Amino acid sequence: MDKLVIQLTSDESRPLDEYFPGFELSLEADVTNLDVHAWFKIFEKVLLAQGFDTYVIQKGGLQLAFNEWRDSAKMRKLHKEFDLDEFREEE
Repeated sequence: MDKLVIQLTSDESRPLDEYFPGFELSLEADVTNLDVHAWFKIFEKVLLAQGFDTYVIQKGGLQLAFNEWRDSAKMRKLHKEFDLDEFREEE
């Protein structure tokens, strides 16, 4: 079995001077047969535990998928596959 163990310890300090209580988190997952979605869910839980907002996590995922280092054709394919125009605001 391949196992991922993440242990986080956080104090009360936050870079934006927001109150965030200190905590300890231990996450253990069997990663033997994880697909890419399961990996992202694990790291989403870690980011949520660190106090990141879901919007910021989603934005990070999009910045990972859509940036100047990615293949334009693959980005267009993802754009079409997920019908991202559906979420475009009307002007």
